Amino acid sequence: ESRSSDLLTADSQMENRTRKLHALAEVTRTATAIRNFEDLLSSIPGIISSRLGYHHVGIFLLDEQKQYAILRSASTEAGLRMAARGYRISVGQLGIVSSVAQTGQPRTADHLSADNSSAPEPELAETRSELALPLKSGDEIIGVLDLQSDKSGDFGEDDIATLSILADQVGIALQNALIFEESQRALREANVESLQASRRAWKGYA
Repeated sequence: ESRSSDLLTADSQMENRTRKLHALAEVTRTATAIRNFEDLLSSIPGIISSRLGYHHVGIFLLDEQKQYAILRSASTEAGLRMAARGYRISVGQLGIVSSVAQTGQPRTADHLSADNSSAPEPELAETRSELALPLKSGDEIIGVLDLQSDKSGDFGEDDIATLSILADQVGIALQNALIFEESQRALREANVESLQASRRAWKGYA
């Protein structure tokens, strides 16, 4: 019986890890297919939520001064409403998103409810456990991937290890999309400047 129980536990852990790796693969495929930064930003939470079953997934990005983590995209209607009204969290204040934005280290919160100090936002009252992971570009923290579950104790050590790889891929994908857009913008501006310079030259010649 003990042997059977161990095998069932191992099978469950393997299935859990496989689902997360499939989500990682899909995020990577999406990142390859979508070059527009805003489109990529809005797509990722829904992919993670649908693949892994978390009831809310949000992406926070830091402002230029690294003072605030700003909710930019979410998988839920409640999260999208929060993002639309400019929901943000001060870096360094209480809360796991704020802590991760400051330290760059994953953090979890468990047994959440509306009547304790770690309560989720009112719009996300169903949340019972939460995992926040840093989004990085190289060694720089650029944001936080916020995963919320309606089950207590839903994030173990194995989950943190696997989902940290997912967060790394999300950070790289977002940074690459931003760099691509900036390079395209710079190219367009250079083309406009070149065209204007040519027109000035021809006008002077005439």
